[in-house]
Amino acid sequence: MTSSAPPAQPARPAATHPCARCGAPVALDVGLCERCNPLGLKDSASSQVHGTVFVAVSTAIALLAIAAHFAVAGIGPFVAQVTTVSAAPGGATGVVATISIRNDGSAAGSATCRVSDPADRGIKTSEVVYSPMIPPRTTIAFDHQVSFGSVGKPLDVACTGPRRARRSRRRSWNSPSRSPATPARSSWIDTSGWSGSTTRARPTS
Repeated sequence: MTSSAPPAQPARPAATHPCARCGAPVALDVGLCERCNPLGLKDSASSQVHGTVFVAVSTAIALLAIAAHFAVAGIGPFVAQVTTVSAAPGGATGVVATISIRNDGSAAGSATCRVSDPADRGIKTSEVVYSPMIPPRTTIAFDHQVSFGSVGKPLDVACTGPRRARRSRRRSWNSPSRSPATPARSSWIDTSGWSGSTTRARPTS
């Protein structure tokens, strides 16, 4: 008794890729299908098409990176300190920190500041606040309410710009008697008259 031959394995379909013009499947060694290249003219191979796309994408990314660099060039470094610590309005928890910050760069920009308690570096005793737009070589002061700290105790602040400029961290040992009038909690005003949210800014000499 003779054994039957095993069934033949089905042939695997040839590998294809989309036509560079219409997307129809074509062989890997050609770039255009017969409908897009009816005369059979020599066209770009798939590797050339993919290489062209890669070069175009890489060039676009490089141009965007260069544009982003020039967009933030000249912003910072920032020098900041907490000048006063006053009681929060309405008996709310925490204190109001008055932050004085100077933009030593040649272009206007805003800084990202972290206010923290020097006695406790935990996450619950630090907050991130974004400063208003600061003109070049100008110092402004703005108030920000934090949910930690107490009147008479120092707070630290560290500010950086988009270029990760050097940071400045200083303490405030000002007493409550030297604190300014209680500021508004949820508004800030810059010299252009535009109003936003979170802090109040005012130019200083």
